[in-house]
Amino acid sequence: MKIRKIKNTEFEEFYNLKLEGIKYFRKISKEKIPIKKIKLKKQFLESINNKEAFLYFLEDNKKILGYLDFNIWKKSNIPTSYINDLIIKKEFRRKGYGKKLTQWFISFSKKKGVKRIGLGTRIENKKALRLYKKLGFKIIGYNLGMKIK
Repeated sequence: MKIRKIKNTEFEEFYNLKLEGIKYFRKISKEKIPIKKIKLKKQFLESINNKEAFLYFLEDNKKILGYLDFNIWKKSNIPTSYINDLIIKKEFRRKGYGKKLTQWFISFSKKKGVKRIGLGTRIENKKALRLYKKLGFKIIGYNLGMKIK
C-alpha cells in the first residue's frame, strides 16, 4: 500500500473518485449536488498549485483505491489541518483503508507541526462517524444549514 501525491496529469482518476464520493453523499444525504466537470477541474488545478492544499492517492499494486484532500494552515494562531474529502472506492470500503488513510493524515500533520486537526462529515454518515470517533476525534460543535427555495 502506498500513499502518494496526486499529479496534475491525474485529473481523470481524481474526477472518477470524486464522482463516486458525490454519488454516495447524494445517497446518504438525499441532496442533489450538481456536478460540473469544468468547475472540478479548476478546483483540482488550484489545489495542486496551492501550498496549503494537499491531494493524495491511496494505491495498492498501482491500483488507485481512494484519495484524501486536506489543507494545512500554519499561519493561523494554532497550526491546523483539515480533511476536506476522503473517498475510498466502493469495492474497497470496509477493509480498513479509510482508517489507514486517516492515521496517515494524523501522522503527516504531526510531522508538519500541526497542533489541531479537524474534519466534517454528515450526521447521516454513520460509518464515517464511527471511524473518526474510534480514531480519537470528538464532536466539538455543530454546523447548521438550510435549503432556500
